[in-house]
Amino acid sequence: MALTQPALTADQWKATVTKMKEVYKAPVSEKDIPAIVDYLTALSAKQGSGAPAGKESGSQGAPDAPGGTG
Repeated sequence: MALTQPALTADQWKATVTKMKEVYKAPVSEKDIPAIVDYLTALSAKQGSGAPAGKESGSQGAPDAPGGTG
């Protein structure tokens, strides 16, 4: 699910994780929130090109190309 989200800042991810914990009762320990936020922020930065997950520009082998896996 995180891969389908727009690139968010650390503060935005913290708000999202806090909402998941408090509103949706996700079993997240308070001490784990910083690590989760760091991970999600890094993931967002990695996807920061604006392309959907797995659709980065370049010719890194299209999954529907002959011999591909898609």
